[in-house]
Amino acid sequence: MDFNTVIEFGKEKSSFYLVDSSTDGSFFIHYILSHSIRSNVKTIFVTLSQTLGHYKGVQAKLGNSTSLSTSLSERSLVHYDLLSKISQAYVEGKSDQIKIFDDLVDKVAAVVQQKDEDFILIIDDLCLACLNGVSEKALFGFLAKIQSLSDKLCLVVYAQSMLATRDFINDLIYMSDLYFKIENLSTGYSKEIDGQMSVFRMNEDLNLRPQKYLYKVNERNVKLFQI
Repeated sequence: MDFNTVIEFGKEKSSFYLVDSSTDGSFFIHYILSHSIRSNVKTIFVTLSQTLGHYKGVQAKLGNSTSLSTSLSERSLVHYDLLSKISQAYVEGKSDQIKIFDDLVDKVAAVVQQKDEDFILIIDDLCLACLNGVSEKALFGFLAKIQSLSDKLCLVVYAQSMLATRDFINDLIYMSDLYFKIENLSTGYSKEIDGQMSVFRMNEDLNLRPQKYLYKVNERNVKLFQI
């Protein structure tokens, strides 16, 4: 089955999607970015792991190169290079981490308040902020402020769990509405399958029994196979 038959953004009631990956789960972020461009959903894209040029290259393979450039120029897609801000503050000897994130909250608030419509805020990869010296307390304060801005804002956080403490990931899971856990195959390497994904609907499933899928990433899409 196609990826968008499993994750129907227009029908989901979730406001916080957590993508927890112990392998390369970047395909998920590329998919969401592609979805937002094609659906013309107002999107704020906060990056810590790659340059904007990298995402443009991937979107070109997905057939969205023109749409991505148009979205950026028309400001339906707003890009914020958070890693550069953190690195610049470190080089300049500034230790006020909260101010960096408050500035970002102000920028997001300005975008959200322009129109009464749905928004997607994508963060890729939050764990890299930890590796660059940002405290977990500052990050959770930032996420709480973002969530308080609008009930029409969907927050998507990508986190490579191998780059952060287990407690940090567990706290993110606790905050989330929809939790995607992406892992390598438990049976080892396969040419036909790239990995497995479990989907937990945190507000609906009291027993936390996930939907489980195997996935295969192709050049233009992601195929899922329910298990």
